[in-house]
Amino acid sequence: MKDYVGQWFEAYRELGEPYDINFLVEQNGSQKLISVSHEITDGAGALFHIATENGFTVTPKISKSNPPKMNFGKYFLNIVKFLYWSRSRGNNLWNFKFPKAMESSIRYATLSLSASETQQLHEKARSKNISLNTLLLFCLDTIISKKFGVHHKTRSWWIPVSMRPDLGIAPNDPTAIRNYVSNFTLDLKNSLSPELLQKKISEALKQQRHWGTWWWQQLGRYLPHAVIRYIAYKKLFNNQHVGAFTNLGEWTSTPLPIQMTPIGNPLYSHPLCCSCIQFNKRLNLAIRVYPTFPLDQNTLNIMMQDWKQNLFDL
Repeated sequence: MKDYVGQWFEAYRELGEPYDINFLVEQNGSQKLISVSHEITDGAGALFHIATENGFTVTPKISKSNPPKMNFGKYFLNIVKFLYWSRSRGNNLWNFKFPKAMESSIRYATLSLSASETQQLHEKARSKNISLNTLLLFCLDTIISKKFGVHHKTRSWWIPVSMRPDLGIAPNDPTAIRNYVSNFTLDLKNSLSPELLQKKISEALKQQRHWGTWWWQQLGRYLPHAVIRYIAYKKLFNNQHVGAFTNLGEWTSTPLPIQMTPIGNPLYSHPLCCSCIQFNKRLNLAIRVYPTFPLDQNTLNIMMQDWKQNLFDL
């Protein structure tokens, strides 16, 4: 069966915007960056694939969900909602312009917190009645919006969502190597607070925005690839989002000790790709930058430290 979600990433690659899933793997005192094409699998599938290829196993913290019953009317409504929720954000977010990249490069920074630091952040989030995911995104958005002077503008984030639980796919099935991922877009404004951000995320999920995106991503069933590619082009080069924020959740591995950090893949429309994972009780964070986006390595490293500082100071 064709992977219709992967077809969009195939279109991105054809448009000169390759989208690979990268993991920095630390094992036996050495590091290596491993890439898996997003055309064939999502983040969880990439984790399973990398683990199998490198002789260890990974297990996610299993989440349960109640898949919604879908009929044609709800399917059509989801598509209409998606078109509204994903409407063009325009090209005036940044106070500067940057060209489309002509070649790929990997410029990123990572940060690994200790198990005790990770536990502290869990406790901080609970004390504020928000999720750790909300805490991470709030502090990240604060750093980036101030750094680039866009705190007074509406900042749009692309939030990937795993569809494995909703689709009845066992989250810990290592053979499910394909794309079971969706996303929704979240618009943040200057008056944001952690509690308000938590509410906005909860509302987006309750509205099933990720389901709207999921059904939109299946358009390849009915439309020729040339049309999919045209739509992908319009979305890539007629929008400016801050970036993507991906949280792969909690994972453990056997044998220990191994650490894995997801290094996302920025696009022209999403120049900052920010990702995190809790792996073997440690929270690992990363920011990767679009090749032509004006953010040098030293400043990127400082931003990572500021992100951490904000997390503990909030």
